[in-house]
Amino acid sequence: MTLSQCQSNPPTALPVQLASPVMTREKFASMSGLREGQIRGQIERGHLPVFHVGRLALVNVALLTWDDVHLIPCPIMTKDAFAKATGLREQQVESQLDRGNLPRRDVGRLALVNVSELVRQCMAQQDSSRSY
Repeated sequence: MTLSQCQSNPPTALPVQLASPVMTREKFASMSGLREGQIRGQIERGHLPVFHVGRLALVNVALLTWDDVHLIPCPIMTKDAFAKATGLREQQVESQLDRGNLPRRDVGRLALVNVSELVRQCMAQQDSSRSY
């Protein structure tokens, strides 16, 4: 496909590999290049979507980007891989899994984070005041 064909027939969605549909403010700041204070201010003003996992308020990256791209997350992740992708501590992930605040998928004796279900939950979140 040539450049002119792409410009005249832009794809409706581009597949993007995203490690996690949610991130801590610190991780999102690191990934976006913004300062943590800027992230906090944008959240307080309602410009960035937030997804609550228990008492944790995480940036809802899935909801923020879905209109522009289709996310292709890894469907399941270990606790430590999910912790690295989101910026959470592994103990926080384990605690939220145990409390049922994060979707869980048991594979044999392994308790994994069900990232596919988390994406569905993030996308289902309705925030009428969002302005992003």
